[in-house]
Amino acid sequence: MVKILHAADLHLDSAFVGLSPEAARARRAGQRKLLETIVEKANELQVDILMLAGDILDGKNAYYATAAALSGSLSKCNAKVFLVAGNHDPFDAASPYRTVRFPSNVHFFQSEQIKNVELPELDCVVYGASFLDSACEAPLLSGFSVPNDGKLHVMVLHGECTEGASKNNPIRKQDLEASGLHYVALGHIHKRSELMRAGNTVYAYPGCPEGRGFDECGEKGVLFVTVSRETVNAEFIPLEGFRYEQTELSVESTEDAREKLANILAEEDEKLNLRVILVGTSETIDLSSLQTEFSARVGRLVLVDHTTPLRSPWEGEDAENLKGAFLRKLHMAYNAADAEEQNLILQAVKYGVAALENREEA
Repeated sequence: MVKILHAADLHLDSAFVGLSPEAARARRAGQRKLLETIVEKANELQVDILMLAGDILDGKNAYYATAAALSGSLSKCNAKVFLVAGNHDPFDAASPYRTVRFPSNVHFFQSEQIKNVELPELDCVVYGASFLDSACEAPLLSGFSVPNDGKLHVMVLHGECTEGASKNNPIRKQDLEASGLHYVALGHIHKRSELMRAGNTVYAYPGCPEGRGFDECGEKGVLFVTVSRETVNAEFIPLEGFRYEQTELSVESTEDAREKLANILAEEDEKLNLRVILVGTSETIDLSSLQTEFSARVGRLVLVDHTTPLRSPWEGEDAENLKGAFLRKLHMAYNAADAEEQNLILQAVKYGVAALENREEA
């Protein structure tokens, strides 16, 4: 049995354009620490292999410090490390990977042709191929198959599982099945998948290990995979990076929104980025005061007001028709009434307007 930690799509040195320059720098520094966390997790789980399935860097403009951090972190890994380049970090002439001197425990697959590394101590063969450009329309797995030699055969690859065309290395189910591989560690899709099967070949996406925006909500992490000749099992391992969550709150007023926000933000969490969409029929919501009160409880709070304003009971009173005359008369009575009488007048307005508009009032 071979134990694998499978990670992908770290996108180190992302721009984080929605943040201030200071916050963006802090997030990029946090990404480098996330790489260290992955290595620590690999050592803790005593895996045999760490697979990094592409888009480890976000682009060609990665900082030198990030390239150095990549090499330094991977040198601390007790397992063999296998790395491929994806569409965001292709191994072309300008690749930041050309500035990295990887430690001896790391093998970087630098070709579009599938290459392999034998691991005799594990009775295992590891395969991989990289993007050499930001687009890779030819399916790299097409026509590939492993020998029937009793060894374990695993692969690390970046691409898109599809039966159609793709600029991101289209991976077809029939090619996976024909490959004879025991496990294929994939990257490119940022949402974690379950284990999938094509014939006897098992494959999966771990998703990104940390969200970068509200299009990457939920718990993120890596996959701990055990591979034998008979079975493949996987366990999702969450990592304690930044999280993005989105929720809806039905509110009736600013005070109602304040109470409900206090409930969901009862504990401070600096790594939580929360988007709250306020819905329902409501008085005017004072978003500014809510933002001021609750922003410090999370890393980032985004409040969106999608509420429907309460309809004024006197809407239409200026019209020169029966409805307008009805509303003007009751409005005058309302202004002269006490609180109890005002409630009765509002009920009269509600049912009177419904009758005039020939509709049933709910």
